[in-house]
Amino acid sequence: MKKIITKRALIALVFAFTTISSHATGLDIDLAPWLGYGITANSTYAAICDDARASGSSCTRGGLSFGGDVWFLDLGIFRFGLGLAYIPIINASYSSTSFDSGSIARASVETKYTNVPFMALFRYDIPTLPIFVGGMAGYSFASGSSRVTTTVNNVPFTVGGSGSAGNAFTLGGFAEYQYKLTSLISIEAGARMYFILGSEMVIQFVPFVGATFAI
Repeated sequence: MKKIITKRALIALVFAFTTISSHATGLDIDLAPWLGYGITANSTYAAICDDARASGSSCTRGGLSFGGDVWFLDLGIFRFGLGLAYIPIINASYSSTSFDSGSIARASVETKYTNVPFMALFRYDIPTLPIFVGGMAGYSFASGSSRVTTTVNNVPFTVGGSGSAGNAFTLGGFAEYQYKLTSLISIEAGARMYFILGSEMVIQFVPFVGATFAI
């Protein structure tokens, strides 16, 4: 009797593993590109923008963001995947003029900072509702540039450079509403939140629209 029970248990385990494996490694792969607009929350970048606007120049904290997710592991209401995004953090450009002992000095400042987070994704599909929520964890690769041009009596001096700008561990979350057009194509709208844990934490809120294509 014990042998029969053991045999049946083994058959059940093999069947369960095969079912999960077929979901994970079959044709159940979804590609999900998205496009949104990010909004940056950080006191340092807020101060830079305040200086820029005080001089009558332009500054944006955030900007046009985009990315894509690949969902490849389907366990019913739970899914796992990977995602990559492009997120502008700040784009500032401003200038100032000063007069001192007969000389005229002008300073022009340009600051740009962008993050590219590579994330592992987890999501929970709410039963009976076309809504899913999830979390993200990964690493952001940052790049930036800063240039200061000072002109004294029409003689310019430029200092600055570009390159890596502090890569950092990143966490996040998202919520999406999904509308299925066909069994293979759907459209979504939602919001993402990124917490970039560098020397100063940057919070990026990104409302977006996107689509999912099953392949």
